[in-house]
Amino acid sequence: MKSNIIAVLLLALLSISTLAQDYSRFSKAVFSYPKGRYHEISEELRTFLETELSNYKPIEVVEGDNLVQSKIEYIESTNGEVGETAFPKYFPVSMLKEMLYQNGMKLQGPAEDL
Repeated sequence: MKSNIIAVLLLALLSISTLAQDYSRFSKAVFSYPKGRYHEISEELRTFLETELSNYKPIEVVEGDNLVQSKIEYIESTNGEVGETAFPKYFPVSMLKEMLYQNGMKLQGPAEDL
């Protein structure tokens, strides 16, 4: 089962990274979590959200009314369209950082800084 989860997460990462051909494509992102359940987000992810977001383009953290699980939405610069990735309670922060980097959300530094 753990290998199935890892495989699904890797496929999600690959599908998102193939979208990232233009680092100016997305102007901002919105990280949403289920209402009243911020404490259920992994400590690693909460720490990332509370300390490292200044290294990225604007990322809003909001409480969502009708969410079952957390998600991140990328807002396109040109037309405002939204690309979305939902993820389970435990989502490796290293994978989230890679997704943000691949989608052009990191402000500075090479991929090795991830």
